[in-house]
Amino acid sequence: MKKLLKTTLPILVFSLSTLLFPLNSVGIKYECTGTEIFPDFYASPFIYKSTSLATSMAYDYYILGLLGNTLVWSFFFFSIHQIIVYFIRKRKTLIKLYKIVLTSLFIFLLIGNISEIQVSIQHIEWSIDIEEEAKLWGNICEPQWFYGN
Repeated sequence: MKKLLKTTLPILVFSLSTLLFPLNSVGIKYECTGTEIFPDFYASPFIYKSTSLATSMAYDYYILGLLGNTLVWSFFFFSIHQIIVYFIRKRKTLIKLYKIVLTSLFIFLLIGNISEIQVSIQHIEWSIDIEEEAKLWGNICEPQWFYGN
């Protein structure tokens, strides 16, 4: 149980960091055009946040999208972790170095996530139906892949 927690917690933090950090590393951005000002929506692969119309410094978050994306990214990071551990499992110094790097990164990302949550969350909703919302406001949303901000 303890080992599972030691492996799972950093992976969940890394996955959440992929979504919360303002780097917007990779994903889909729905840019909406039409008669009204409309927010941009971000997905990776599920819609998890949108720009807030109240301020440019904040986002509206969607719980179902965050949970779904966290699971997808957790699987990705868990796979990467397993591959690295497989190749360095017999080298004690590399394992120690890997643990130090993971611990340092975990602490950095945890602090970053906490500060990002405190600063950027404007509003939290359970989920959003982007097509319905866009139709209601007379907008059309086009998905576009992005890499980096």
